[in-house]
Amino acid sequence: MTNLHEMLEKARAAGQKLAPGEGAVLFAAAVRLAASQGSTLRSRLLQIDEAGGLHLLPFDERERESEPSYLAPELLGSDAPRKVEPRVQVYAAGALGYELLTGMPASQRSPGPELSGAMGDIVRMALSPDRRERFGGLTELQDALEGVLARPPAEGERNILAALRTRLARPPPEKEALARLIEKVSALEQQVSKMQARSESLQQSIEHFEEGELRLQKARPPSVVVPAFFAGVLGAAAVLVAGFAMGVVVPERRAPVRPAPVAEAPPQPEVPAAVSPAPAPAQVKTAEAPASAPADAGPLAEMAPDAAPPPLPALPDVLPDAGQPPAAASEPAAPAPAATATALPPPVTRSSPGRALTPKRLPVSPGAMTHALALSQVHRGEAALEHGHADDALSSFRGALESEPGIASAWRGMGMAYAVQGNDSQALQAYEKYLKLSPSAPDAADIRRSIAELKERGKLGGEDK
Repeated sequence: MTNLHEMLEKARAAGQKLAPGEGAVLFAAAVRLAASQGSTLRSRLLQIDEAGGLHLLPFDERERESEPSYLAPELLGSDAPRKVEPRVQVYAAGALGYELLTGMPASQRSPGPELSGAMGDIVRMALSPDRRERFGGLTELQDALEGVLARPPAEGERNILAALRTRLARPPPEKEALARLIEKVSALEQQVSKMQARSESLQQSIEHFEEGELRLQKARPPSVVVPAFFAGVLGAAAVLVAGFAMGVVVPERRAPVRPAPVAEAPPQPEVPAAVSPAPAPAQVKTAEAPASAPADAGPLAEMAPDAAPPPLPALPDVLPDAGQPPAAASEPAAPAPAATATALPPPVTRSSPGRALTPKRLPVSPGAMTHALALSQVHRGEAALEHGHADDALSSFRGALESEPGIASAWRGMGMAYAVQGNDSQALQAYEKYLKLSPSAPDAADIRRSIAELKERGKLGGEDK
């Protein structure tokens, strides 16, 4: 847990200041806790846990005073009373209230215009140099505070204190930036050191490899195969040159290959178009031989058997008589398929057509969407109230009621916000509306207690008038 003194010191160092609502709620809670325990207040003795719970450590009168701004003026005289005397405790509580409301420690002189409003008048009375003008004890100071500030529900008070602790316990922005910079620099240093280590290990590996290569070159005998091969090639070339020069080596001359006479193809009988199948374009193109090519290539034909022309299409065995029309003249002849036509793949068919799966969407009713919007606005208002922004919280709660007038949590939040602002009548109406909508809520007892306190304070205010 963090004590209040450290949080206030960090806030002053960062130039931060408590919101008036936060300081008033914390001051009232500290005085109420000290009055119930009969103890003396010091900022070092007040601690706030993570859940927003407020704790007060016991005060030891014999210890050396570490916060002189909490000492009453009569303690500095010769006939000083005890530090646990009631009016002395009231002065210490006033010093705490001054520090929470102004952000600065209290001084021995009377407070000035920095304190304003009913809360400022109570703190000014508690810090009166004349002990007779102060409150008689912490209980009277508590009653005065509850008369001007409505006590929020226990859960709301814990939320406010938890948010206050989170904000004040955080280090200043410049310190956070410096800490992040230091972390990044240390991470870079670690990376550089790792890269240096890897570079050194790589350099050592290269040196070991070079040393091994040198040792292998020294231990390996000189090769005699390559010089002997080149010597043999040069010798053979010299012998061939000498043979050509002396006429001993004569290149063999081959007889020129004469083309064979072209053999004429025997005449083919005419075939009617209806009977004779039409040759495929690819076959006709292949059957035609170029004019310059010889009919008989001799040995070249044996070397390239694939170049031989394809055979001619076969003729029918029986031809029709010349005087009679062909049997198939009355019927159109079916066209013959090309011999070299490329076979097309059969069309791809599906035995059963596939069906795309479409995700089903559940219908969302407009009422559910409106309720979700109202809940989000209530959560936004509660977050603003935790940070002490009562005006923003009221705006969010009103927006939630405009979306859904029957949402009970919005009326409870409006009651808390009005109570923080000191608007007792509006807070009372909002709390009563909340209990009417949700009479069996978990915090119904706290709300009823707050309503009773508001009504009692209203009666006291009417009597004063």
